[in-house]
Amino acid sequence: MNSQDENVVSATKAGREKNPYRKYLALFIAVTFGFMWGMVFLFILFEEWLTPVFGELTQFNPLVLIALNLPSVVGLFIYVLYDGFGGLKRYLKTLIPRKKDIFWFPVIIVVMSIFAISIRLLSMLFGVDVPQMISPVQMLLLFLRNFYEEVGMLGTMFGYFGFLLPYLQRSYKSNVIAGLLTGFIMGMFLAPGSAFSDDTSLLLYILQWMLLSVCVSYVLCDTRCNVLFFLVTFWIACSGSRLQLYYWTTSTQIIQNSLLVLVWVALHFVFKYRNKDKPLHERLPIFPDFIEQGVAAN
Repeated sequence: MNSQDENVVSATKAGREKNPYRKYLALFIAVTFGFMWGMVFLFILFEEWLTPVFGELTQFNPLVLIALNLPSVVGLFIYVLYDGFGGLKRYLKTLIPRKKDIFWFPVIIVVMSIFAISIRLLSMLFGVDVPQMISPVQMLLLFLRNFYEEVGMLGTMFGYFGFLLPYLQRSYKSNVIAGLLTGFIMGMFLAPGSAFSDDTSLLLYILQWMLLSVCVSYVLCDTRCNVLFFLVTFWIACSGSRLQLYYWTTSTQIIQNSLLVLVWVALHFVFKYRNKDKPLHERLPIFPDFIEQGVAAN
């Protein structure tokens, strides 16, 4: 760590108690968790009265859609609170991929496709039941349909990876700690809206989000927090079971998490090499500094 990095870390520790952005974190957690968990608890307590009015809490129930999209709404609103619509405009400019970042799209597509196929092959190797393969045309149609059905992808990316991850990277000066915490908070938020049975594990589901978030954080650190790269990663990662490559069970959750650990290790060494000569403020986008740096880069 060079002297500039040490100054940044020292300033962070000294100012942690007077963090001017903590109010944004409190707003984000209160609104998103308050609505999601409040809705669930109300339906548990008053199901016989609320169900006839609002319907079952299925994936496309209007209340569920609101809850799933709130993180992105609040995340974008935070940038307005931070610096008006100018702050929001500068944040949205980070969605424009730089030429040097374009290569990440094919890399993500190839790696995550291998990831999904590997889950099927390892399931077969260890005697875990897998579905019968469907035709390539059916797989393509289901893949495109999954973008529409996985409403949580768009609903969470601006909040969790556009705000929360860079905020936590500011607090902890580590994409690994920030990624693990982002994944844990996101898993807890999504838990009430996820379908679980005797064949799946909530703990493994949250762990999967933690591992995936760490892996994504490496890419976002290299692309000035452009959340489009998260969107592509999540879209492919969550399509495996929909494409009939494997069943979503505890066994496949274990395989998924094991593969994510391997991806994490590979990314660690790749980025350690790529960033060995970069100061901390260049290799770690933090809230809200990275939107100013993004404008300068353009």
